[in-house]
Amino acid sequence: MTSVTTNTSVVHKPLFPGLAAGFMRLYRAMVNSSQGARGLAHARKLDALTDEQLAAKGLRRDQIVRHSFQHLMHL
Repeated sequence: MTSVTTNTSVVHKPLFPGLAAGFMRLYRAMVNSSQGARGLAHARKLDALTDEQLAAKGLRRDQIVRHSFQHLMHL
């Protein structure tokens, strides 16, 4: 009777190497195009203005967040 023993190492590779990266790109694109991201960009733009420029728009510095996100807060 003969006995054969083999030792092999199995290397697990992802089935689709770029699949996770593709889903991550899709997720980031969805987040960046969301209303929240647009509101944040608007708030940052207003925050970069001087107090005089804000006053010309009828805003005070403490109103920037409310103004930028009013479409989400239904105010």
